[in-house]
Amino acid sequence: PPPPPPQQWQGHDTAINHQGNVVVHNDEQWIRFWGEHHPHEAAPDVDFSQNMVVGVFPGSRPADGFQVEITGVRQESKNLVVDFREIAPPLGTFAVGVTIFPYHFKVVPRSTQKVKFNRLNT
Repeated sequence: PPPPPPQQWQGHDTAINHQGNVVVHNDEQWIRFWGEHHPHEAAPDVDFSQNMVVGVFPGSRPADGFQVEITGVRQESKNLVVDFREIAPPLGTFAVGVTIFPYHFKVVPRSTQKVKFNRLNT
């Protein structure tokens, strides 16, 4: 059978209203983090024996067209590097002027290396 699709969550409907990154290694951390992210929703199942979750939330943005995207995870020296980019709406695009809080969380293979987050210029 084909491998299951990668688990990831992306949007702008988080209750987290500050800027930051997250690395989650176990169920206890995941339940606590998800409770902060979506307080009235149960945390999705993640197999933390084989995986961990990395995530980026850049804080508030002034229109609904902003997004953040984890573009890749790679080894660099003794670190695991999470590359991400922020996507702004194209100039001249109509965007609803509301404050949003974009995020992207992704399940990746478990690692004991230090995780570093690398913002890519777009």
